[in-house]
Amino acid sequence: MATSKLLQNRVGWYAARAGLADAAVAARAGMSRAHLNRIKNGRVIPRVGTAIALARALQVRVAQLYQLRRG
Repeated sequence: MATSKLLQNRVGWYAARAGLADAAVAARAGMSRAHLNRIKNGRVIPRVGTAIALARALQVRVAQLYQLRRG
């Protein structure tokens, strides 16, 4: 099974919880909205530095953004 299928991506959930639009999250994390959307939709697994930037932008830990799926 592909790694992207094993990870539960919660970037969008935390962004919505913080009341942040994609443009704001992308700007805070220093990336384009298009790249953020690819990450949110599971088409791209971010590199470590990008995951850290997203976590900082959303004020959560990286481990909260990506968790292994069960089952």
